[in-house]
Amino acid sequence: MGGTRDVKAELLWRVRAAQHSDSVGAQTDAAAHWMRVIDLWNRGGGAPEPPNVSLAQAYRRACAALTFAGRRAEAAALGEAALTLFDRPGVEASVRADVCVMIGRQRALNGDPSATDLLRRAVEIGRGLPASRNQARRLLVLARHLYALRHATDDEQDDLLGQTLMVARACRAHGIERNVLSMRAAAALVRGEAAESLHQANAVLTFKPDVADPNMSAGAAANALHILLLCGHYDEVISKGVPELAWVEQHGNPGSWAGQLLRGKIIGALRERGRLAEAVILSAVVGDEDPTETLQTDRALLTAVTGSPERAMALWREARDLVLRLPSTSLIWGLVACGVEIAIWARQPQEALTAALPVLHGAAGTVESRFSGELFVLSARACADLAASGRAVDDAAETATVLHAADELESTLTRCVEDPFNQPAVPVSARANALTWSAELTRLRGASDPGAWGQAAAAWDDLGTPHRVAYALLRQAEALLVTPRRRRQAAAVLRRAAVLADEHALLQSDIAALAARARISLSDSAAPRRRDARNTTAFGLTAREIDVLHLLGDGRTNAEIAATLFISPRTVGVHVGSILRKLHASSRVQAGAIAQELNLRRDDA
Repeated sequence: MGGTRDVKAELLWRVRAAQHSDSVGAQTDAAAHWMRVIDLWNRGGGAPEPPNVSLAQAYRRACAALTFAGRRAEAAALGEAALTLFDRPGVEASVRADVCVMIGRQRALNGDPSATDLLRRAVEIGRGLPASRNQARRLLVLARHLYALRHATDDEQDDLLGQTLMVARACRAHGIERNVLSMRAAAALVRGEAAESLHQANAVLTFKPDVADPNMSAGAAANALHILLLCGHYDEVISKGVPELAWVEQHGNPGSWAGQLLRGKIIGALRERGRLAEAVILSAVVGDEDPTETLQTDRALLTAVTGSPERAMALWREARDLVLRLPSTSLIWGLVACGVEIAIWARQPQEALTAALPVLHGAAGTVESRFSGELFVLSARACADLAASGRAVDDAAETATVLHAADELESTLTRCVEDPFNQPAVPVSARANALTWSAELTRLRGASDPGAWGQAAAAWDDLGTPHRVAYALLRQAEALLVTPRRRRQAAAVLRRAAVLADEHALLQSDIAALAARARISLSDSAAPRRRDARNTTAFGLTAREIDVLHLLGDGRTNAEIAATLFISPRTVGVHVGSILRKLHASSRVQAGAIAQELNLRRDDA
């Protein structure tokens, strides 16, 4: 009897520990606990009460934790064991259906074509059951899968989403309803209906999140923010995304896949707006426990551009294999583009090109090729860097090899179902990418055209992306300096680039290196810095920290500061900690007093 009691006691403790690990995003710990729960249960522990958890739920949560921890092979093996155990006569239909969904998703992640049939079977098994969240979820998973693989016509997809919406509304599953709206927004975007897509995306973000299913709500919000990103609404992504993230931190699990994906969209918008210091803080808030491939890649790119490219390469290599196995082509393109940029900044253009070409070749035949513009541009940039290296050492063979690779790249572009550089509405960066592509090709062939780079810079400037403008200006100045009489023009261009490269350590370094080689002083930059530049001031405080400090002096709480500055309370806490450390203050009150004594103001930044 004692042995049985010990097993039951450990089982109860393990379930609680697993649920706690799930809640804080510690997926490696959660996986270990859930797998131990399964082992104890199979040894005769029985159902732990409280809380009520079934053996099938334990398998499902163990598989999810293993997947999020990057251990997909183990998750797949455990899932197949669950399928054998539960998908048989005599097992409750709802349990069978849920297990089929779980394994269908697992197979989809691993590229197994049998995933579609298994997901369809799950829907069929559950068709006779009463309307429930689980039934709506099964329909949604199938709809997502068919959409990702383009295995359904528009009419079939619309019908399936209609069924999902009907069931979701019947059982008040608002998170699933929100997801249906986000999928309709994405479908409109693929059809080229940008205005309708934006309308739907904003509807998602005004839809009340579902407290009963916060991760589902977070996933829908992330999808909607992705559409705003593609449409160039960067400030809107930040202003609408931060409250969504704060809501997830309060009601759900910010370390979940959906929570991290939501965080990644905000980070992407901050990067585009040149606000790297804030992006770094946001990427670090989740902590180091089990980051998804998306957050890992975001961290890697931020690590590179803020001055540590070697460390960034190590982070990217850890995430790369998982990235390439993702089921979404557009998501793979975006993450691989980040990896390619990291390799370029790490001065490894050959590795960048090796990573990019297979992805471009494999995906050129899909309609989502319209979103591949940035990856084509970065590939051309890698080729141009390689060609420049070959010419520098007078290596004709190396230069010829690179030119051949560039020809292959141009050939791949012509095979794209959708020309990524000829999109009238979305992505909004299509024209700027097209101009940058053309400019990189002139650099590749040894005759970098300052006019082409000037056009690219102007296009990026129209989009409000300062670091992309600064890179184009760097190349324009480099091309102008080939002609001695244009040195004064080059100096003006380079000084503007230096202003716009604020916070981008590697870009600043390249600009400074060119200025040094050309004996151009960058200190003559009398032009005012852009309004949102995050410059350092006394004690090394950033502009955002000055904002927070000013509100601290007014006696505001973290929640009040967060609402004022459109950031999450957790991010405010990070800023407060940084302020206390830099000012050597022991409390918030002391920090405010120091600020008043030193007369630190917002405009000091």
